[in-house]
Amino acid sequence: MTLPCLKKQLIILLSILLISCSSDKSNTEIIQITHGTSFGMCDGYCYNRTIYDEKGIIVYKHAWRNEQPDKMDTLSYSHYNWKELKQAVDIDSIKELPSIMGCPDCADGGEEWIEVKTKNHLYKVKFDYNAEIKGIGKVLQLLRKNK
Repeated sequence: MTLPCLKKQLIILLSILLISCSSDKSNTEIIQITHGTSFGMCDGYCYNRTIYDEKGIIVYKHAWRNEQPDKMDTLSYSHYNWKELKQAVDIDSIKELPSIMGCPDCADGGEEWIEVKTKNHLYKVKFDYNAEIKGIGKVLQLLRKNK
């Protein structure tokens, strides 16, 4: 095999390796984080969901009783930014968590959840309201602080 041929093969091999590494990163890149709470036995706005992405924040509030209209607000980042929120997510830890932990909203204790969306996957974990969850505590702390 000649030297130019070896160079060409080496370049092709390195290109393949670089492409595969970059596509793995883009597949796990976080594009949206959703945090929510729900209480089955309450008055007022018992269902709350907040969606975070690079564009801003969307807050939804829903009342179980029809006397109150649904609410939706669009906010910009003020206390922290999207980059900081994404960095607080340990994607490997959230992948390992079961989809339901504890007994969310049993005995009207409330339910809380977090969803992390990448380009190829949606990871969602439901748990008891205000519970400490190993592996996602850092991002939960930020999300709860900014309610």
